[in-house]
Amino acid sequence: MKRLALVVEGPTDKSFFQPLRSWFEGLGFSLSVTTAHNRERLIRDAPKHLAAHREAGQDIIGFVLDQHNDDCPPMTARRLLAVRGSPDVLIVVVGRCLESWLLADEAAISEATGRNYQCQGMTDVVADPVRVIRDVFYRSRGQYLSKTEIVRAVSRRFDLERGLLNNATLRRFRDRLVVLAGP
Repeated sequence: MKRLALVVEGPTDKSFFQPLRSWFEGLGFSLSVTTAHNRERLIRDAPKHLAAHREAGQDIIGFVLDQHNDDCPPMTARRLLAVRGSPDVLIVVVGRCLESWLLADEAAISEATGRNYQCQGMTDVVADPVRVIRDVFYRSRGQYLSKTEIVRAVSRRFDLERGLLNNATLRRFRDRLVVLAGP
């Protein structure tokens, strides 16, 4: 089993990936998740994270970065020039933000809210996925939840394979992992 370390922007991202450990194990990875505390620190400290995870014996080090307002995922990936190009580095750019991945699994959102939810097309092109998911939860519960509360509620039910149907960046992430896992 290959050792995969993901460096994520913050605790919300970590809350998303932790429940997916068994899915990663099914692909042949043992997973550890490190929080950089925010986007700019992830970018600035990427070489330090890379060195520390290599020292710890990780086989693959992934950096998960939200696209936010950048024009396109390649523009976001260029922010990590200091670590790009190494064969043990995986750069993952989430279309808009992690909430777009959550919105891609209609069944998980429906179960977490207790209401039928259907996404309207590919969720990685939704202009403001945070607003959309907060509104979905507000309509079901009558109160706004924090991003962390929403991510925890959905990620426990999230099925990455279901989400692949509605999010291209999630699909690219899975495809890259399959290649890295090897035969």
